[in-house]
Amino acid sequence: MEIGNAIKKLRRERNLTQEELAEQLNVTGAAVSKWENGGGLPDITQLAPLVSVLGVSSDILLGIDNANDDEEVQKLIDETETAFKARVQRIEDDDASDYREHYEVYHNALSRFPNNSRLLRECIGRGTIYAYNISENGAIIAEIERMAKLVFDYGKNTDDILLVHSSLAFMYAYIQKPDFEKSKEHAKVLPDGSITTRNAVFAMIYQWSAEYEELAKQSTLNIKTLLFDLEMQFLQLGLAYSQRGNFEDAIEVYETLLGIFDTVCKDEVYIHMIMTAEVYNRLASNYLQLGDCEKSVDNIEKMIDHMIAQTAVFGTVSHSKYAVLREADKDLTGVAYDAKVDIALRFPLPIFEERLHDNPRYIALLERVGKLAG
Repeated sequence: MEIGNAIKKLRRERNLTQEELAEQLNVTGAAVSKWENGGGLPDITQLAPLVSVLGVSSDILLGIDNANDDEEVQKLIDETETAFKARVQRIEDDDASDYREHYEVYHNALSRFPNNSRLLRECIGRGTIYAYNISENGAIIAEIERMAKLVFDYGKNTDDILLVHSSLAFMYAYIQKPDFEKSKEHAKVLPDGSITTRNAVFAMIYQWSAEYEELAKQSTLNIKTLLFDLEMQFLQLGLAYSQRGNFEDAIEVYETLLGIFDTVCKDEVYIHMIMTAEVYNRLASNYLQLGDCEKSVDNIEKMIDHMIAQTAVFGTVSHSKYAVLREADKDLTGVAYDAKVDIALRFPLPIFEERLHDNPRYIALLERVGKLAG
């Protein structure tokens, strides 16, 4: 069978119009029509994308053997994430060039797998972070929107579709010229309530099937996920109170959050989220707004102590020894980050300098930070 007839047959079997196939290949509908009618052949650069979009081995088109796309894509993702893991966890390397390079690895791979929703999802996720970190982001946002449309129109994996909606919701909210209405439209698609999540449903299945070892692992993982979500919600609530001038309420929210983590994580500092230092920072700022300089300095000191403790376990992967978090299959922390640079970036902050510049304890803390950063 000629290549044009093969393309036409495979396209029709997949219920695709010429325009829909063209969209996934990033070519015109006229080009697809020309191929199918024998008026020309696809450019050699289009052969691999055609194989991927039509979901066949390339021997059907050219007699060339081709590995399974999904396996190749997953291997690419695994290798890429391993390569970038150390770099993105070190704050001093965490800049726009890293995000651009991470994004471009996946974007370049789309020339081979143009409609693979897993690859598109990863590319969109990295692209949204890159777009947030640069000022001239119009072109990349347009490309992200093009890729997202492919996932929404042709993707069959619900996880991929929902995660792309989530990425776009965050992107539109956080870019330098936010579009909150678009952000809300994508957020509305996401499921409401933790009881409906896949992890929660699996936990119920393990309970009903009396698979108690799996239930313990799944429940621990769910608790870890919920702790992260809880932390973000408490941070947002505290910010809402402080921005409205309700500094006492903000302090109550932040101290309650720290109490929860102290209860669950106890002395295992590596399990605390990185944002724990930010909680102390916000407590210090809110106490300062109330004129309580001593409590403000208390929390600045706690913030520094916590960040130093995290730095002490930099490069290690650990498991909890306590019952609430011990059963997780995966480590609960990844690799703790090196806080030295972050400490230097936080000091001196204008709000602290303005109110505490002559406070002996604060001056001593600045000297401590200077020695640590040096």
